[in-house]
Amino acid sequence: MLADPIHSDPLAEARATLHRVWGHADFRGRQAQVVEAALEGRDVMAVLPTGGGKSVCYQIPAM
Repeated sequence: MLADPIHSDPLAEARATLHRVWGHADFRGRQAQVVEAALEGRDVMAVLPTGGGKSVCYQIPAM
């Protein structure tokens, strides 16, 4: 949940959620790019290997 949507950094909020919920300090590989695009409301298709973190890419923006 964004405290102030006008002055907040959505990707920073996403990183905070990643840390709070999953305990990871930062995104891996292309995850940040995928999450950022989803948060901007763009259509996103991520092709990552098994274990590459696709689920987080879609779960974080929904939170």
